[in-house]
Amino acid sequence: SVRTVHIERKAADSRNWEYIEIQNLPNAEIIQPALLQYPNGNVQLLARTNKGKIAESWSMDSGKTWQPLRLTELDNPNSGIDATVLKDGRAVLIFNDQENFRTNLTLAVSQDGTRWSKKCLLESGGFPIYNEYSYPAIIQANDAKIHITYTYNRKYIKHAILSLENL
Repeated sequence: SVRTVHIERKAADSRNWEYIEIQNLPNAEIIQPALLQYPNGNVQLLARTNKGKIAESWSMDSGKTWQPLRLTELDNPNSGIDATVLKDGRAVLIFNDQENFRTNLTLAVSQDGTRWSKKCLLESGGFPIYNEYSYPAIIQANDAKIHITYTYNRKYIKHAILSLENL
């Protein structure tokens, strides 16, 4: 079975949830989305795929309707991603930026969610010794610092803290 994402949206004045289907890519498995709400109110969905790239969809009406999923230019080996919009309006994305391996863990920054600039290589666990960095999570704390957690060889959890000056 093909796995894909959908949105469940609750209206502010309702107790009910609305199931919103997003048109999938042909023969694609799309899972584990991250949602980004930009200062202009647009919402972006980024998700891992089995196609070697991160997929995206956009909603211009606060999540009521969504554009069909499409592949971005961002490489990803079907591994977990996470993203958030910073207090200054920029988006940050943490992901494995290779098509086949979870050895590089990269932080990318965008002003608009469409053009991403790779800013920081957090980990590079290349060969001949293979180290895997996966399942990242990212938040911005009240002090404006960016906190990133991720697994190391699926046995340990690492925690990195970055200042906005690093971006």
